[in-house]
Amino acid sequence: DVPLAIRQCAAGGQLPALLEAATLNERLVRSLRLPFVNIAFARRTLASAEHCPASLVEVLETVIAFFEEYLPQRAVAAAAIAAAEEAELAYTVTGRIVHFASLLSPMLDPPRCSDAEAVAQLARSAAEQIQTLASQCVVLPTVHVEYVQKAIDSSGLAYLENPPAADPGDRIRWAEEVVALQLAGVPHFQIALTGIVGAVAVDGLSELMGPLNAPSSQALRLISAVIWIIKSDCRCDMNWANAREFILADPSAFAQVLVDWELIRDAAPKRLARALSLLQEIWGWVLLGCGGSAVLSTLCAWASLVVSLLPMVELSQRLLPVHRELMKGLARIKKAAPKQAQVTTAKAWTSALFLLDASGRPWWWLGLIRPAASKEPPWTDNEDGGVAASTNFSVKQVKEAPPSLSDLSSNGALSSTSVGLGQPADGAQATPSSSAGDRPAAAVVDGQPASSESVLEQHPPKSSDGCDTEPAVAASTESTSVLAAGSAENQGGVDAEASNKVAAAP
Repeated sequence: DVPLAIRQCAAGGQLPALLEAATLNERLVRSLRLPFVNIAFARRTLASAEHCPASLVEVLETVIAFFEEYLPQRAVAAAAIAAAEEAELAYTVTGRIVHFASLLSPMLDPPRCSDAEAVAQLARSAAEQIQTLASQCVVLPTVHVEYVQKAIDSSGLAYLENPPAADPGDRIRWAEEVVALQLAGVPHFQIALTGIVGAVAVDGLSELMGPLNAPSSQALRLISAVIWIIKSDCRCDMNWANAREFILADPSAFAQVLVDWELIRDAAPKRLARALSLLQEIWGWVLLGCGGSAVLSTLCAWASLVVSLLPMVELSQRLLPVHRELMKGLARIKKAAPKQAQVTTAKAWTSALFLLDASGRPWWWLGLIRPAASKEPPWTDNEDGGVAASTNFSVKQVKEAPPSLSDLSSNGALSSTSVGLGQPADGAQATPSSSAGDRPAAAVVDGQPASSESVLEQHPPKSSDGCDTEPAVAASTESTSVLAAGSAENQGGVDAEASNKVAAAP
């Protein structure tokens, strides 16, 4: 087993020049250089030998042919085989990707819609696709949310081009349908959120938060963004130690809070704006796969969808009580006796106008229909004896408890929960022909839904040292304004005192 050159050296011969220049070690012996050194030495030995046995010459020529012909060919063949296997694997994976992509619906072309039902169908398709992509660790919520927004624009434009007649019944039905189409997508996005976060394994969450140090600064920012969304009293970014304590206190409870979290009931625009800022800082890391962690990818898909829905959710929280009152009015009209139909219709429309008209910014309840900003308002006349469009209504404002998403039906409709009615200030009486103003949906809802954070209240993080930084919530206002202008004036409502002064319509 001793190479020929080494045997010759041991017998007192001279090493070839190539071997003399090399360090004789295990690495050299295991490489292909040493056999070639032996071949070169064998050739010189044969050339200098006067008498050499024919069998030895044949053996040496065979060895020379082996190293000079077979090994290079084998090396080339081995490289070709490895490349072929790699290409075959790439072809197989690419085929699966192409098949997966063929199952997805295109979301770039503007959809054509005419009513709330069509918007709901497109929202269902978009929400299912978001959930499918999230299962493959692909985070693309904004494209799908924008697709649904375009559907709302298309349907809303159809309504704006066909305004109602100057009749209270026509207008209350028109207003209900317009509000309903703006709410149609929210239930389906809520289903997608629940489905995405339902894939978070408690064991994986415990493993992720187990180390004493954060796996990366990007992972810490992502966890902080999630906590900003779900924790109602969050006031600053958590450091890793307190985030770890917050989650590991009960990982299953943390996962359940994510599942139970509702867009309309629990979303707070300012906290969502801070979460958006944190996600924007790590977006390059997200595109690279969130460090290869399936748990982080799932949390990122969930949080990204939540913040992408901020403008829609912010206005939906105000539209839900309005839609509830419109539905109650339509129900009263349907049940009214024929002799009382006209009076009941007028009263129902007047009651609805207390929510639609009582503000200084007209037509706020068309806020999710973007073409409305450049179109003529649905009505500005007073042919039915009411006041013309006005931008001078103003009332006292109070904050409203956001309604629960459980009030939404499958097509975005609301259940009939009793609400209080507002009244314009300064003696201005709203009438059935009044235009609608930018009035927050200031309904007093009977009962306030329980917060989704109640499960975690047993293990709150220490607020004294739980913050690495203290970004003021107000500092995120810029991000909020980019997503939904005018959120500041969207927080008011009709005060209870004014509500009590208005007799409820029968």
